[in-house]
Amino acid sequence: MLDIGWQELFIIAAIALVVVGPKDLPRVLSQITKYIRKARGIAREFQSSIDEVVRQADLEEIRKEVETSSGFDLKNEFRNTIDPDGELSRQLDVSDVKADIERSAKSVTEGTASNPSEAPAVYGPQPADAAAPAEPDPVDPANPQSR
Repeated sequence: MLDIGWQELFIIAAIALVVVGPKDLPRVLSQITKYIRKARGIAREFQSSIDEVVRQADLEEIRKEVETSSGFDLKNEFRNTIDPDGELSRQLDVSDVKADIERSAKSVTEGTASNPSEAPAVYGPQPADAAAPAEPDPVDPANPQSR
């Protein structure tokens, strides 16, 4: 505040009492408090307008940053950060394996596998072949000689 001590405040009150007089002192103090309230209101309004200007400037800055970052390519940034010279992607290149898998799948669906070793392994149940030998029955508990 104004950093006024008790001694200074007492001196100001004594001078005001002598200059204004005891009869008009309450009216003068009332007028002074009105002016102080008006001054505080003006200062508060000024401060809020300054804060609004600063807020608008910050928002304009943020808007510009967002506009510049809208052209940001995250995939490219990751690629450049993780593998800047491309060595890792060359080592992990699986395009030839993918082409082999697609070629094998195409030959199986068309039934044109030229070499049985080229045909991919088929997992899961397979249809029974008539030419395949029958497997022996498991042990029959009714026939003890089948063991």
